[in-house]
Amino acid sequence: MNVEALVLATASAVRPSTSTAAVYALLSSARPRPALAAFTIGGLIFSCAFGVVVVSALHGVSLPGRESDRNAIVDLVAGAAMIGFGAGAWSGHVERLRRRRTSEGPGRIVTMLRRPTLKVAAAAGAATHLPGLFYLVALNAIAAGSPPLVEALVDILVYNAIWLSIPIAAFVVA
Repeated sequence: MNVEALVLATASAVRPSTSTAAVYALLSSARPRPALAAFTIGGLIFSCAFGVVVVSALHGVSLPGRESDRNAIVDLVAGAAMIGFGAGAWSGHVERLRRRRTSEGPGRIVTMLRRPTLKVAAAAGAATHLPGLFYLVALNAIAAGSPPLVEALVDILVYNAIWLSIPIAAFVVA
Protein backbone atom coordinates (compact mmCIF):
# COMPACT_ATOMS: atom_id res chain seq x y z
CA MET A 1 0.00 0.00 0.00
CA ASN A 2 1.24 3.46 -0.88
CA VAL A 3 2.32 5.23 2.34
CA GLU A 4 1.26 8.68 1.08
CA ALA A 5 -2.22 7.34 0.30
CA LEU A 6 -2.45 5.77 3.79
CA VAL A 7 -1.57 9.05 5.50
CA LEU A 8 -4.09 10.95 3.36
CA ALA A 9 -6.80 8.35 4.05
CA THR A 10 -6.24 8.67 7.79
CA ALA A 11 -6.42 12.46 7.54
CA SER A 12 -9.64 12.20 5.53
CA ALA A 13 -11.23 9.89 8.09
CA VAL A 14 -10.57 12.07 11.13
CA ARG A 15 -11.07 15.58 9.78
CA PRO A 16 -14.41 17.23 10.50
CA SER A 17 -16.66 16.89 7.51
CA THR A 18 -20.18 16.73 6.23
CA SER A 19 -19.88 12.95 6.38
CA THR A 20 -19.59 13.09 10.18
CA ALA A 21 -22.62 15.36 10.37
CA ALA A 22 -24.59 12.98 8.15
CA VAL A 23 -23.59 10.01 10.32
CA TYR A 24 -24.73 11.89 13.42
CA ALA A 25 -28.07 12.69 11.76
CA LEU A 26 -28.50 9.06 10.68
CA LEU A 27 -27.69 7.81 14.19
CA SER A 28 -30.51 9.96 15.55
CA SER A 29 -33.03 8.42 13.16
CA ALA A 30 -35.55 5.77 14.22
CA ARG A 31 -33.75 2.90 12.43
CA PRO A 32 -30.08 3.88 12.08
CA ARG A 33 -28.54 0.53 11.00
CA PRO A 34 -30.17 0.19 7.55
CA ALA A 35 -29.65 3.89 6.85
CA LEU A 36 -25.99 3.72 7.90
CA ALA A 37 -25.48 0.62 5.75
CA ALA A 38 -26.98 2.39 2.72
CA PHE A 39 -24.91 5.52 3.47
CA THR A 40 -21.68 3.54 3.73
CA ILE A 41 -22.32 1.39 0.66
CA GLY A 42 -23.38 4.42 -1.40
CA GLY A 43 -20.24 6.32 -0.42
CA LEU A 44 -17.99 3.32 -0.99
CA ILE A 45 -19.39 2.49 -4.43
CA PHE A 46 -19.25 6.10 -5.63
CA SER A 47 -15.77 6.92 -4.37
CA CYS A 48 -14.27 3.57 -5.43
CA ALA A 49 -15.76 3.90 -8.92
CA PHE A 50 -14.33 7.41 -9.21
CA GLY A 51 -10.95 6.19 -7.96
CA VAL A 52 -10.84 3.33 -10.46
CA VAL A 53 -11.64 5.71 -13.33
CA VAL A 54 -8.96 8.21 -12.28
CA VAL A 55 -6.24 5.65 -11.59
CA SER A 56 -7.03 3.82 -14.84
CA ALA A 57 -6.80 7.10 -16.76
CA LEU A 58 -3.48 8.04 -15.13
CA HIS A 59 -2.02 4.53 -15.09
CA GLY A 60 0.71 4.03 -17.64
CA VAL A 61 0.17 7.29 -19.48
CA SER A 62 3.26 8.55 -21.24
CA LEU A 63 3.73 10.69 -24.26
CA PRO A 64 5.70 9.32 -27.22
CA GLY A 65 9.40 10.06 -26.90
CA ARG A 66 9.34 11.35 -23.30
CA GLU A 67 7.90 10.81 -19.84
CA SER A 68 4.46 12.14 -18.97
CA ASP A 69 4.32 15.33 -16.93
CA ARG A 70 0.72 14.66 -15.86
CA ASN A 71 1.61 13.48 -12.34
CA ALA A 72 3.85 16.49 -11.74
CA ILE A 73 1.09 18.83 -12.90
CA VAL A 74 -1.47 17.17 -10.63
CA ASP A 75 0.96 17.48 -7.68
CA LEU A 76 1.55 21.18 -8.42
CA VAL A 77 -2.18 21.95 -8.70
CA ALA A 78 -2.94 20.01 -5.51
CA GLY A 79 -0.12 21.77 -3.67
CA ALA A 80 -1.37 25.18 -4.81
CA ALA A 81 -4.90 24.30 -3.68
CA MET A 82 -3.59 23.19 -0.27
CA ILE A 83 -1.68 26.45 0.12
CA GLY A 84 -4.82 28.39 -0.87
CA PHE A 85 -6.93 26.53 1.69
CA GLY A 86 -4.26 27.06 4.34
CA ALA A 87 -4.22 30.79 3.58
CA GLY A 88 -8.01 30.92 3.85
CA ALA A 89 -7.96 29.12 7.18
CA TRP A 90 -5.13 31.33 8.47
CA SER A 91 -6.93 34.54 7.45
CA GLY A 92 -10.17 33.44 9.12
CA HIS A 93 -12.32 33.14 5.99
CA VAL A 94 -13.01 29.44 6.57
CA GLU A 95 -14.13 30.03 10.17
CA ARG A 96 -16.48 32.86 9.12
CA LEU A 97 -18.13 30.54 6.58
CA ARG A 98 -18.51 27.82 9.22
CA ARG A 99 -20.09 30.25 11.73
CA ARG A 100 -22.50 31.54 9.09
CA ARG A 101 -23.66 28.00 8.26
CA THR A 102 -24.20 26.99 11.89
CA SER A 103 -26.15 30.14 12.73
CA GLU A 104 -28.74 29.34 10.06
CA GLY A 105 -29.94 26.25 11.95
CA PRO A 106 -30.37 22.71 10.63
CA GLY A 107 -30.57 22.64 6.88
CA ARG A 108 -32.89 20.73 4.61
CA ILE A 109 -30.38 17.91 4.21
CA VAL A 110 -30.05 17.34 7.97
CA THR A 111 -33.83 17.35 8.27
CA MET A 112 -34.08 14.73 5.48
CA LEU A 113 -31.43 12.56 7.16
CA ARG A 114 -33.36 12.40 10.43
CA ARG A 115 -36.06 10.30 8.68
CA PRO A 116 -34.15 8.93 5.71
CA THR A 117 -35.20 6.45 3.08
CA LEU A 118 -32.51 4.04 1.95
CA LYS A 119 -32.19 5.96 -1.33
CA VAL A 120 -31.67 9.25 0.50
CA ALA A 121 -29.08 7.66 2.79
CA ALA A 122 -27.19 6.12 -0.16
CA ALA A 123 -27.29 9.43 -2.05
CA ALA A 124 -25.98 11.20 1.07
CA GLY A 125 -23.14 8.69 1.24
CA ALA A 126 -22.18 9.45 -2.33
CA ALA A 127 -22.64 13.21 -1.91
CA THR A 128 -20.51 13.39 1.23
CA HIS A 129 -17.74 11.35 -0.37
CA LEU A 130 -17.24 13.44 -3.46
CA PRO A 131 -13.57 13.46 -4.39
CA GLY A 132 -11.75 16.12 -2.46
CA LEU A 133 -8.20 17.33 -2.56
CA PHE A 134 -6.84 14.57 -0.29
CA TYR A 135 -8.49 11.85 -2.39
CA LEU A 136 -7.20 13.28 -5.67
CA VAL A 137 -3.67 13.55 -4.30
CA ALA A 138 -3.89 9.98 -2.97
CA LEU A 139 -5.13 8.70 -6.33
CA ASN A 140 -2.25 10.49 -8.01
CA ALA A 141 0.18 8.88 -5.56
CA ILE A 142 -1.31 5.45 -6.26
CA ALA A 143 -1.11 5.95 -10.03
CA ALA A 144 2.40 7.45 -9.87
CA GLY A 145 3.77 4.21 -8.47
CA SER A 146 2.58 2.40 -11.63
CA PRO A 147 1.37 -0.65 -9.68
CA PRO A 148 -0.37 -3.52 -11.44
CA LEU A 149 -4.08 -2.79 -11.83
CA VAL A 150 -5.11 -5.30 -9.13
CA GLU A 151 -2.73 -3.70 -6.62
CA ALA A 152 -4.07 -0.24 -7.51
CA LEU A 153 -7.63 -1.50 -6.94
CA VAL A 154 -6.64 -2.86 -3.52
CA ASP A 155 -5.03 0.50 -2.66
CA ILE A 156 -8.25 2.30 -3.66
CA LEU A 157 -10.37 -0.07 -1.56
CA VAL A 158 -8.09 0.31 1.47
CA TYR A 159 -8.12 4.12 1.13
CA ASN A 160 -11.92 4.16 0.97
CA ALA A 161 -12.29 1.71 3.87
CA ILE A 162 -10.18 4.03 6.01
CA TRP A 163 -12.00 7.13 4.71
CA LEU A 164 -15.35 5.54 5.60
CA SER A 165 -14.16 4.18 8.96
CA ILE A 166 -16.40 6.56 10.96
CA PRO A 167 -19.64 5.44 9.22
CA ILE A 168 -18.49 1.81 9.41
CA ALA A 169 -17.79 2.14 13.16
CA ALA A 170 -21.15 3.86 13.67
CA PHE A 171 -22.89 0.98 11.86
CA VAL A 172 -21.12 -1.59 14.04
CA VAL A 173 -21.93 0.29 17.26
CA ALA A 174 -25.57 0.94 16.28
